[in-house]
Amino acid sequence: MSMRLLLDNDVIFTPRESLALALKTGVEEAERRGRIIIEVQGDGRPLADELLAAPPDNASGIHELKLISADPKLLVAETLMQAADSLRLARQHQSAASDKFLANDTDGALDEVKNAFSVWQAVRDAFEKSAQVLGTHLFEIRFDVGNGETRTAREDVDALTAALREVRDAMESQDWSALADAMEYGLSGVVDRWEVMLTAIARTVREGRAGGSPKA
Repeated sequence: MSMRLLLDNDVIFTPRESLALALKTGVEEAERRGRIIIEVQGDGRPLADELLAAPPDNASGIHELKLISADPKLLVAETLMQAADSLRLARQHQSAASDKFLANDTDGALDEVKNAFSVWQAVRDAFEKSAQVLGTHLFEIRFDVGNGETRTAREDVDALTAALREVRDAMESQDWSALADAMEYGLSGVVDRWEVMLTAIARTVREGRAGGSPKA
């Protein structure tokens, strides 16, 4: 059975009878064009995860395989801006946690701490994966923070690590007063730093000043 292979709207080779070979060819062509694959469709529908994980050496009943690509720099810039926007949720959960601790609602406060941690985990993952996708060390990009001062992303990553360690230590010792302060003040300052950092680096990447080459 023959299968058409498309990268975006371009037929790059036809026919193909191996899903594994078609995927490999499409990814390599995307790399050659300086792009990254963001979606794979088989006959107009997203390809099943099991086929992506272990593509067979036959067409698997697919008549048309389409790989959709994106400019990695624009993709990373958008990802970082979305991460920056999501930090408002972290701020809300942190403030709510502090308020509930002060109101002696420990269980409710701990739920808010978990919610804040979930947001932070997603934000940090987005930043780390962006560095992998772009193929450049975003941690070392230096950006302007105003008043003639600059800093690197690594400094903000280290600030987050320190603040989360403070939260963890307070939780382990069940020092709810210290935990309330850590959520309201320690992590609050880190939200401010990361909003500035993510926005600045997204702008740097979008303008093509981050360097590096894309990774598939």
